[in-house]
Amino acid sequence: WSMLSSRDVITEMVYGRYHLWFLAMIVGLYMLVPILRKWLSAAEKKDVQYFLVLFVLLQIGKETFFALQSNLLTYFLGGLISVEMVCSYVGYFVLGYYVVHYGIASRWHKWIYLGGIIGAALNVLLGNVLALHRGEPTAAVYDSFSIFTLLMALAIFLLVKDGMGRKQWSGAAQKIIGEISRNTMGIYLMHILVLEWGRDYHIHSMMISPVAGIPLLSLGCFLLCLLVSAILRRIPLVGRYIC
Repeated sequence: WSMLSSRDVITEMVYGRYHLWFLAMIVGLYMLVPILRKWLSAAEKKDVQYFLVLFVLLQIGKETFFALQSNLLTYFLGGLISVEMVCSYVGYFVLGYYVVHYGIASRWHKWIYLGGIIGAALNVLLGNVLALHRGEPTAAVYDSFSIFTLLMALAIFLLVKDGMGRKQWSGAAQKIIGEISRNTMGIYLMHILVLEWGRDYHIHSMMISPVAGIPLLSLGCFLLCLLVSAILRRIPLVGRYIC
């Protein structure tokens, strides 16, 4: 930090850290909500299903293929079948609407949960295999649009909606869940700062075996960010705009 010039500080403030791409993306999605609302309210179930099929084939399928077999030819061919309307985060947005509005038959739930577990396992396995094959770390299979990420996201979304959502929580549990919910944005915004500060003081997941280090570091970062966000939110005026 001491080596940063005033220009570096201003640049960092304007561009932000790498994780803040999410804010611009979500603002863009909210800008499309009036249009999507009109379409979805008039669309039949089969129309939404058709859109999601295109999303899975032309975005999820294409990006997964790129992750597993990346070369100039595959990127060229992939570019030929790019349909921007379905090749973006709008696909996840519409998928969430579909799950909430139409639901998924209960007989499919166990298969979706199994798919989420398999997706997580393949993320780790294929990530290591590809890294060894290419001789360098690669995050291709962890991409937001890989089939493995889609499987995990759908399983988690369904678990929270239909699994945890129907559970009768005690008053204390409801307060804890509510507090976490109100601080999610603050947690997201500051977690990179906490991780980077920890790294400066040699606090990282490799201090012990990564099998234990990664979960412990994640939990510690989460709790610290939750505490700071909860405190900031309670400061008049300041917390309303920061967290």
